[in-house]
Amino acid sequence: ARFGYVAFAYDMIGVAASYGADVTAVATSAVREAENRDDLVVRVQRELGLSIEVISGLEEARLIFQGVRHAVSMVDRRALVVDIGGGSTEFVVGEQGELVEARSLRLGAIRLTERFLPPGGDAPPPAAAVAECRTFLQGALIGVARDLGGHRPELAVGSSGTIESIALMVAADRGVDLRQINGFGKWNFRRNKQQPTGSVKFPILFFVRPAEDAERSV
Repeated sequence: ARFGYVAFAYDMIGVAASYGADVTAVATSAVREAENRDDLVVRVQRELGLSIEVISGLEEARLIFQGVRHAVSMVDRRALVVDIGGGSTEFVVGEQGELVEARSLRLGAIRLTERFLPPGGDAPPPAAAVAECRTFLQGALIGVARDLGGHRPELAVGSSGTIESIALMVAADRGVDLRQINGFGKWNFRRNKQQPTGSVKFPILFFVRPAEDAERSV
């Protein structure tokens, strides 16, 4: 029997085969930083005949942008794409369908949760822990805000399960259907009062797995 990542890779090969698609396997943040990453790559190759390329954060950002630009029309707009993963978060600015600048930071949702928030339980995390995490993020994002904010994006596109969760929470809070948020409704985004002045304001669009749910795509 196959377990863990080998079983997952096996299942994904089956899904790709059902669509008649070729398979190109890449590994991102978790594998990049794993001490046994070479063992993982060798095992998948041996058991499944599948070669895995461990890619850099910037290459991950490039691939994310390629996927988003095929799902969201942004040819005539300068766009900021943000993908929040488990171990890292990628920020990409693109214009006319071409990547302009990208950053990859070790600010994934799981990484930050494990660092700042107490484990287990369904209760809301302590306010002090949330405040500490927020302060850390504000400092960590200064460089990205400076470097990418200068491009003055006109549209923000968020991808990943974390973005989907945020969209669901906002939809529930506003009592609206998710489709009104994801591509159907656009909001103005403004930094909060704790953040520096000179903040940009632009439409924000949530991009949530359009290949799986066509009615949610744009």
